[in-house]
Amino acid sequence: MSYEYSSDQAQLDFPNPYRVENMLWAARAGILLVCAVALLFLARKHLAVQAMGSFVVPVALGVFLFVLGAWNFISIAQQLRVFFGRGQPAGLAAELATDAVGTSPDANALMQTVRQGTLEFAIPSGALNGVLYSIVKNLITAPAYVQNVLQNRFSNLASYAFLLVVMLVAMLFVWDSPVQGWVGGFFLGLVVFMAVKPVSGGNAGAKVSFNLTQIVLLTLVAILGPVVLSFLQSSLPDLTWASFGVQAFVILLTLALIESVFFVAVQKHIDPPPPVSKVDTLGTASFNSDPNLLMQEIDREMQRNWAQRIPNRRYARVLPDIALNQRAGNFKGLLLEETQPMAPSAFNKMDWSAVMAYPRFFWLMVIDALGVVLTLAGTVALVVFAVRFDPMQDWRPVLGFATLGLSLVAVGGYAFRSAHQLWGRFDFESTLTWIEMEGSFIRSKIDLGNRLQDRVFTERDVINVENMTLRVWVTQLRSVVFGHQSHGSATRRIITGMLGQPKEAAYLKDLVTQFAGAQSIVVAPTSNEDARRMTAMGAMNQLGAVPAGQAALPPGSVADALLAAALPAGTSSGGPFEYLGASTQPRQQPSQSPARFCPVCGTKNEPDAGFCENCGAKLALASA
Repeated sequence: MSYEYSSDQAQLDFPNPYRVENMLWAARAGILLVCAVALLFLARKHLAVQAMGSFVVPVALGVFLFVLGAWNFISIAQQLRVFFGRGQPAGLAAELATDAVGTSPDANALMQTVRQGTLEFAIPSGALNGVLYSIVKNLITAPAYVQNVLQNRFSNLASYAFLLVVMLVAMLFVWDSPVQGWVGGFFLGLVVFMAVKPVSGGNAGAKVSFNLTQIVLLTLVAILGPVVLSFLQSSLPDLTWASFGVQAFVILLTLALIESVFFVAVQKHIDPPPPVSKVDTLGTASFNSDPNLLMQEIDREMQRNWAQRIPNRRYARVLPDIALNQRAGNFKGLLLEETQPMAPSAFNKMDWSAVMAYPRFFWLMVIDALGVVLTLAGTVALVVFAVRFDPMQDWRPVLGFATLGLSLVAVGGYAFRSAHQLWGRFDFESTLTWIEMEGSFIRSKIDLGNRLQDRVFTERDVINVENMTLRVWVTQLRSVVFGHQSHGSATRRIITGMLGQPKEAAYLKDLVTQFAGAQSIVVAPTSNEDARRMTAMGAMNQLGAVPAGQAALPPGSVADALLAAALPAGTSSGGPFEYLGASTQPRQQPSQSPARFCPVCGTKNEPDAGFCENCGAKLALASA
């Protein structure tokens, strides 16, 4: 049994439970094929002497056994290796996609089971089930699949026992009488159609039962039937040559033996009452932030705890609904996830030693061994029939070998199908985490900074949550699946035990509470660019805060501050603007030369003008 996730996860492999069954099933298939070949060789001998009647019957039987043996080998090939791929085994509820939210009825039922800390079991009904559950004390706590199987098999066993008693009573009245063959034929037909036919099909869970009316009628037939036949024996064909009664007795006895062994085998699959413990961790949390941030932190923690890096199965996810247009309101959020179900390490290899060591497998091996023996006996009877059958002579005495052989082969196949139901048992362990938060919120606005003095301040809309209720359940689950999807007969995964994990639940509660308390309500810069710009704005605040009576800022100071803020970090050389990263060298002011007046028109000109801007007269050069 292998999980197809990655090649380095050898711990995910566990033995193929069908290995021993395949060996015994191969023995049955080999017997059928050998018998089929033998029948065909016998038919070939009859064909050589042109005895067509002796040829057709062995050929038909040989072809039937050959097809049956080939089908058995095909079934073996299908279960040589059985894989559990992604998404297997099936989840306990409908799984949500990664970005989906919502829940489902199965998820709600699962949460209710965890909340109550109890596993629900169906209450049996009926008189026969009352007897069964009084014999098997712990059957009520077994998985529903095991209960249904054992109920059907107990009904079959009771029906076969009733037919045996009725047939023995009837045969006792007609022993060594001319009507013995007729009574035996009646019960042989009854056994074939009411016992062999239901179990010879593909449904291994077939149920054979008799209602009250049938029980009364069969009892009357067993007691009064021989008397009625004694009055009609003169007009009935002679059946003294037939051994129908013996065949019916042998078939019923083998069926009852299989059901008895299977009854014991099923009980070995009934564990003691499953351990169930409920541990819910309750806490409160107060914080100033969006509750959806808590769900994001929970998602991160769930991913950190993935089993073997396999994503969890998410069954329910409801995000807190914080309406933008509401100042106050209530919210509720929940998360329900299960880790990948893993197989417990009980044994490393399914072989004969493991089968002998575990009673759960030993009795299944006994049933398969009975199937091999019955198949061998049936094929021998068919070969004897083919050898003795001669349509040119009285073939009626050998007809019983054919009916008995076919019946034994069918019953042998029923034994294998019965055991196959329990060979394919797969147990799993997983961790179920359920987190539920519920509370109310109030929107408020908070300002940080002095609006009258500071040039820079911040404001933010804050979601305030007080005393939010936080509930955490962490439970280790034990579950079981019967059958595999490759056979099309996998059952739904059934929970067989729940164990609370208080330490894990407390850790998860503390993690969420601490994360909620660490949330900040201040909008602050975080990048290097934000820090550089805030430095420039701080410098502007300081330059703008000039005390009364002090001289105005010198020209160019604001520009110097902005230029200094634009410089890269580490270019400062000290001085009063060192925190800005600006140069501390004094700014060179232009020289203040006297104005020059025109000697002709008296117009005032710039100090460095060479001609008058009014009349154009040449101005004298300024003295040094």
